[in-house]
Amino acid sequence: MNLRVDYIDNFETKALDAIRDLSSDAERIDIAVAFLSYHGWVELKPCLMGMVECGGQLRVIVRRDVRQNSAEAVEELFNFPNTQVAFGLVDTAFHPKDYLFYAGKKLTVLTSSANATYHGLMHNEESGAIVSHPDVTTDEAAQKAIGIFERRWKGATLVDGNVLASFKAE
Repeated sequence: MNLRVDYIDNFETKALDAIRDLSSDAERIDIAVAFLSYHGWVELKPCLMGMVECGGQLRVIVRRDVRQNSAEAVEELFNFPNTQVAFGLVDTAFHPKDYLFYAGKKLTVLTSSANATYHGLMHNEESGAIVSHPDVTTDEAAQKAIGIFERRWKGATLVDGNVLASFKAE
């Protein structure tokens, strides 16, 4: 196994720059974050759009919390091509910040303290690791990371028109 590890801190390496770089080769991206601001979405949108326009798949889970998450960003994600968005737990127990990038057999995971907010992606003093697994099919740690996301996805509420309207009305 030829595991590669790097780190982010938003000084030397910004979370947003890492996401942009990793998105360029990705065929699928799974994101689980507690908070998604509109400004954070604006920063993420171009690199994610490039991936989905090339046929890539995007899944995003955010906490159902209208005070902390932008209804406009959730709505834009809901209308994004090749994208599914879901709400994780309503309470503060849902607090991940994981970004999974799939490219062939390779899985790269950015796990950090950075939410999908402008400050989390660009300015706050954050910490995180970028772990690249060259062959997801034979790597137990990669399978564990995927399993964690899948468990969250199965426990989340998929956003449809009714769920979105209810969230926007909160």
